[in-house]
Amino acid sequence: MIARSRAVIAAGGKLAELACQPPLTLRQVAGGEAGTCALCLVGTAAGPLAGDDLELELVVGPGARACLTAAGAHIAQGRAGREAEREAGPDAEREAEREAAGREAERDCGSSLRFAAVVAAGGALRADPGPLIVRPGGRVDTATRIDLAADAAVDWRELVVLGAAPTVDRPARGGPARGGPARGGTARGGTARGGAGGGGSARGAARLRWDVTRDGRAVLRQAVDLMCGDARRWAGMTGGRRVLASALLAGPTVAARTIVATPEAVAQELAADAVLVTVLADDAAAALAQRDDLCARLLSQPVSRRSA
Repeated sequence: MIARSRAVIAAGGKLAELACQPPLTLRQVAGGEAGTCALCLVGTAAGPLAGDDLELELVVGPGARACLTAAGAHIAQGRAGREAEREAGPDAEREAEREAAGREAERDCGSSLRFAAVVAAGGALRADPGPLIVRPGGRVDTATRIDLAADAAVDWRELVVLGAAPTVDRPARGGPARGGPARGGTARGGTARGGAGGGGSARGAARLRWDVTRDGRAVLRQAVDLMCGDARRWAGMTGGRRVLASALLAGPTVAARTIVATPEAVAQELAADAVLVTVLADDAAAALAQRDDLCARLLSQPVSRRSA
């Protein structure tokens, strides 16, 4: 599936243009601040699936304000994903099936999910496009591109979960309780929860990119390749953590500074008014809490106290 969705927001909270293709469907919703156009991203079809090419673009005009939320998660899976989720036989047999599915995923066709935002002079965008859960056997290439005017502001937050959370043990048919991979992702409007998933390629694979400019100059260009299981286990990459929560804060009211809360939770100053927050964890709820705490600390710091 190839899908392109686009929204243009004008000053005063006006939705000037809207064009959507499933599964990236936008709806204007109530509840936003006065003068802010509130949009909700609704998944009107499954995706991203193997072979999908999906892109969402937001254009915030001069002096306009917009916010984006999501009704649920994006669940990426490949053709081999269903095999990786089967619950048949003892634990060792099930693990072998998952590893075989991971090897098949290496030959599977991946998917692409891209977000793009342009924020003009005096504009502001606050966005959380929803969690991305990469199911066992799934492979997805994601990219976030943000182009800011000199005095534009953005608060963009993301969550990536590699593999499904394990379920609570439940009785198996005709036998004792067995654990296994969870079926499905998050509840609508909720966050992914759970402990560490299985290892290997069956966990799900992703390549993540940031490309951020201000007034035509690069602020952030970053690529994180989590397609290879060895790279995911490497301490210099994710150290085996399956949850990555991040946020980009930029604008005149951001007092950027570097904060190392823990080795897995860091805010990195990119410029005097821009910072990237990154949190690694095995649990999405914990990752979100740490990320949002770091963001709150940065946004509550008076700009006049900005560190050099």
